[in-house]
Amino acid sequence: MKGFGKMKRRNKLTLLITISITLALFLSVQNAAAANRKELLEQFCLSNQHSSGAFLDTPTGNVEDEGLLSEFTTYANLFILAQIDSELTNLNDQGIIRSYLRDRYLQFSDVGSGIITQAYYAYFGGILLDTNFTSTMIEDATTKLFELQNDTTNGFASAEATEANIPDTYFAVKLLTTFGKINETSPTNLANFVFSTWDAENSAFASIPGGEATIIDTYYALATLSELNSLNQLNSTQIQGISDFVESYYFGDPTQSLHYGGYGIQTGITQSSLLLTYFATHILSLLDIPLHEETLTWVLSRQNPTDYGFADVSSGNAELISSAKLSYYAVSTILLYDSEAFSTSRNALMNEEIWQLETNPWAITGIVIGSIATVALIIFGIYKYRNRI
Repeated sequence: MKGFGKMKRRNKLTLLITISITLALFLSVQNAAAANRKELLEQFCLSNQHSSGAFLDTPTGNVEDEGLLSEFTTYANLFILAQIDSELTNLNDQGIIRSYLRDRYLQFSDVGSGIITQAYYAYFGGILLDTNFTSTMIEDATTKLFELQNDTTNGFASAEATEANIPDTYFAVKLLTTFGKINETSPTNLANFVFSTWDAENSAFASIPGGEATIIDTYYALATLSELNSLNQLNSTQIQGISDFVESYYFGDPTQSLHYGGYGIQTGITQSSLLLTYFATHILSLLDIPLHEETLTWVLSRQNPTDYGFADVSSGNAELISSAKLSYYAVSTILLYDSEAFSTSRNALMNEEIWQLETNPWAITGIVIGSIATVALIIFGIYKYRNRI
């Protein structure tokens, strides 16, 4: 009986050792293959940094393509990084970035220039880095903006545009409001221009008077009215019409698993889009219309497990490549739902751990098999030791 008692104690010891080793190996595998959303997204943005001071849209982008390296792509990356760490601790060469943004901002005021979005993203990107914009720089940009305002319609148009339009008007109004210069023009006339683009047939706003409404133009129209404190001029019929227009882009069918919760094109080749989801949710937010919780779930599902940025659903067998622009739209949408999503709290939404599928699945399989083999060898060794002659 005494020998039997020793055997039971040995079995318990063996079991305890086995469980402890198995748990330790499991945790090591888990830690090797998982990290939180915020840290991975920061890696993606930092990998977009270019020696010129600008940021790329994707780490493999062509620097000659203005769509892949611009004030907007730079602002998008900086905006995301600032949500993750307001001190931008891990961002190197900040002086070079400031110089790039300051130069792009100054170019806006040059003769023959005048791309309003260039000034907008260069300025607000610079603000994220505490760039010093002098009063002279502000005055020069203000003068240039008013040169781009149409004397008849009161809307704004960049140098490359053929006529005053809603997006350019929004960016100009936002800059003038920030500069404290909006009262140097007529806010009432600006609001009238916005309402002149109302598309009664679609119950939403177009880019120009007489144009066809889009979600993007509707957002910029409402955002402009918000800057002008004129949203209250919308009547209940218009608000309901805008809501219906936006919801016509919503993917509300759970069987469409890749798109459910997102907003996108509903005719022809249906495709949800982080861009349209951003504009749709921001429209609803401006009008105090409740958001779909499923939209947040869909946006979070678009964080790419191979490069950690956000990407739209790819078609066919196309490689899933993230974009800083799309990541900006995703992050901005997430913040609508949870302003504390990027906080340091352990329970913050973006502190959730996700699997890094970039880790070679064969490597993970090897770790698991190796762990099992190690446990088996330990058990066998203990068995041999217990039964040694």
